[in-house]
Amino acid sequence: MKKIYIDAGTYNGGILQNFIEVYEMQKDSKNWSIYCFDPLTTYTERINGIIDSKFPKAEWWDGDEDTELNHFSLEPKAVWTEEGDITFYQYASHGQAPHDDGSGLMYWKAEIECKEWGGEIVNESKVSCISLSNFIKDNCSKEDFLVLKCNIEGAEYEIIKDLISTGAMDYVDEFFCDFHIYSKYVSKDLIKKYPYSKELFETHEKNAKLLSEYIESRGDTFKINARGKWQAQNDIGIHGIQEGK
Repeated sequence: MKKIYIDAGTYNGGILQNFIEVYEMQKDSKNWSIYCFDPLTTYTERINGIIDSKFPKAEWWDGDEDTELNHFSLEPKAVWTEEGDITFYQYASHGQAPHDDGSGLMYWKAEIECKEWGGEIVNESKVSCISLSNFIKDNCSKEDFLVLKCNIEGAEYEIIKDLISTGAMDYVDEFFCDFHIYSKYVSKDLIKKYPYSKELFETHEKNAKLLSEYIESRGDTFKINARGKWQAQNDIGIHGIQEGK
């Protein structure tokens, strides 16, 4: 049985470092494979430094235990429901440099945050993306222990729908997701301002309900946000989804 950790939206590697410690990967490093995805390359050096410090490769003369991972990769790509190129939005507070934090694929999230809380979209670029469902099915088996973490700035709803419909979610044992709660972006007031907000609300509600039903169907074989050291902003009190369930 392989142990696999997929980090979708690695950002600066802070959560990656937490998960390495939570799962005590260093004690069983030869069985662990880590796959990281993020179109931002700002923190590539930092992330590689985390891996090098946590999993040093022993030289034959130093006598230390070799804790090298079975596999590590950091791909400058977004995760999505299909492969190809997709628009990536970066925004900034007025007069400041673009934020890496909060940048993502969802125009609605960038536009509403900018207009409601100050700022502007300052960069739209094409980035490569992978089909997360295809990646899981091509690189994992149902016999593996698979941990999937997503912090993908609003894209999680469409990706969850795709993971479930393609059967890729059946490969996942523990799922951690930073849900960018739709009610923040599609309140009654915002629905009046933004024509697409009503559709967003209905889509997100439908996909959140789909996940709830999926969790119920998997029972004890599937855990969501079950580890105490998960430190993203967990707005997960939707449709009965609670931490640790």
